[in-house]
Amino acid sequence: MKRRIFIGLAPLFVLLIAMGIFAISLFAKLGSSVEVILRENFRSVVAGQEMKESAERMDSALFFSLVGEEERGRTMYAQNLPIFRENLNIELKNITVPGEQELADSLQALHQKYAARAEDFWATSDIAKRRTMYFGEMLPAFTKVKDTAQGVIRINQDNMVSADHAARKLSERSTHYMIVAVLAGIAGAIFFANRLQRSILEPIQTLTAVSRDLGEGKLDQVVPVGSTDELGELADAFNKMASKLRVYRRATSDQILQARQMTEITFSAFPDAIIALSPDGRINFMNPAADRLFRKPEVQGVLPAAAKAEADNVLKGGPDYLPSSFEKALCMRLNDKETFLLPRVIGMRDDTGSLFGAAVVLQDVTRFRLLDDVKSNLVSTVSHE
Repeated sequence: MKRRIFIGLAPLFVLLIAMGIFAISLFAKLGSSVEVILRENFRSVVAGQEMKESAERMDSALFFSLVGEEERGRTMYAQNLPIFRENLNIELKNITVPGEQELADSLQALHQKYAARAEDFWATSDIAKRRTMYFGEMLPAFTKVKDTAQGVIRINQDNMVSADHAARKLSERSTHYMIVAVLAGIAGAIFFANRLQRSILEPIQTLTAVSRDLGEGKLDQVVPVGSTDELGELADAFNKMASKLRVYRRATSDQILQARQMTEITFSAFPDAIIALSPDGRINFMNPAADRLFRKPEVQGVLPAAAKAEADNVLKGGPDYLPSSFEKALCMRLNDKETFLLPRVIGMRDDTGSLFGAAVVLQDVTRFRLLDDVKSNLVSTVSHE
């Protein structure tokens, strides 16, 4: 039984484990997609933004020197140059998108050229030369640096959008898969639970039906033994019990039949009529003497009224009727002769005292009644003389 239950529940466990593994892999994919967006592309976007801002401040620093803010321009340039280079270094180490390497290398080359020309710019004290250098070389170089940094930002933003779309599609597809898996799991659970229920309940129902028939006396029932587990052992034990009951019933039936035959033979030897009544007053048995008596037209197949009344009283729980004198004898005319029958009614009870019938004995006391009359007449005559 334990093995059958385990086999019946094993597919459910396998299905549950498969769904768990699928859910874990799904979450891992979604997590990796988010991690790519946050760890790789977002870092490049931030670095690009920092490079653009620092490049703009460096360009503003050069312009400040042209309008007489030399010290302020040099300070602003010195502050933003390390920021640009730091973020450029971050970008060079975080290449994740096709085409990003070319943009990063181009940005590095443009910055090196821009920084070199900026050194020449700061080394020149002539304002006219500086203005010529700024508008002729520095501003176009700054524009290229800024545009290239914007290209780095744009390519990473596009990749973030693509990754976001891919993650959304993966989420939607996985949601559909999970719904299908859950529905399949529910259907599988119902199927295997129904199968397990049938495999356990059907033998029990069969055993119950056979037990009911056995209780009704149909001892020829046999429970099919379809397995070697606990249910099979129970069915085998039940068949052995039914077999022993059949043997016992045959032996008991033989004993009952033998006892009945002996009883009938014994009652047949009695010259007096013996009638056995059921609890509802019906005649269940008559010995040959009673059968001959009931065949007489004077009796008409029924108990005399007085004997029937006493039998009904006993069947209702009254005491046995055992008269001790001939005065209670019933006078009946049989074969044109007066016949005296003394009724006796004895209740038949089992070991617990429960009444299951009554026996009526109609003893022919005609001879004894005549002898009693002769005795009475003789005593009267002697007394008179």
